Amino acid sequence: MFGELYLRGEARAACDLVEIPLWLAGGALPTTVTSARFSVERLLSARKRFGAVYQGLSALLRLSGAVDWSTGEEINDVLYFEQKVESHHIFPVSWCRKHGIDPKKYNCLVNRTPLSAKTNKKIGSKAPSVYLKEFERLGTSPDKLDDMLRSHAIEPECLRQDDFEGFFAARTTALMELIGKAMGKHLIMEPFEPSVTECKNGNGKSLHPVIMTNY
Repeated sequence: MFGELYLRGEARAACDLVEIPLWLAGGALPTTVTSARFSVERLLSARKRFGAVYQGLSALLRLSGAVDWSTGEEINDVLYFEQKVESHHIFPVSWCRKHGIDPKKYNCLVNRTPLSAKTNKKIGSKAPSVYLKEFERLGTSPDKLDDMLRSHAIEPECLRQDDFEGFFAARTTALMELIGKAMGKHLIMEPFEPSVTECKNGNGKSLHPVIMTNY
C-alpha cells in the first residue's frame, strides 16, 4: 500500500500472479515487495483521507494498538465501523488558521489520525491543551491520556503545550519509523533532520527548510 504500486494498472497484478506462488513455495520475494519505496516527502504530500497511504497508516496504527481518546477502547475493526472512525485533525483546522499554520501542513496525514465521530466532536475547534484538559475532567487520568496519545504516535507534551511545530516534527519521525518497520525497510529521512531546538520539554525535531518548500 505504501509503495502505491497498484495505482499503475494491471501489470502489477499480472506480475504478482506469477511471483507470489513462487515466493510461497520458498522462492524470492515478489518485486512488489522489493521495489516498494516510501519517502518522507510522500508522507507530507499525502492528503487523501481514503487513499492508499492513509488507509495503510490507519491500519498500522490500529495494529499497534491505537486507542480512541473518549471511549478508551482500542480501535479494532468492529469499533472502526460501529463508531464511524475516520481521519480527523489533531490540531483543529480553525486553530491552525488562527495561528498562521500552512494548510499544506495542517491538512497532511501527520496532523490526522483515526478517531471516532464522538471524539472529534469533543475536540471541536479547541486548542489541544484545552481539549486534553476536558478529557481529564471527564475522568481520564493524565498518564492514561498520555498513553492513548502515544498509541497514535503522538508526543503528549507537544499537544499539552500547543506546540504544533514540535508535534509535527516528532510525529513525522514516529510515523516514518512505523511505516519502515512494516515495510521491513530502512526509510531515508533526509532532508528531515533533528533540530537543536526540541519540543520545548525535549522530544521534538524540526523539518529541514527544503522539505517545507518542496511539498
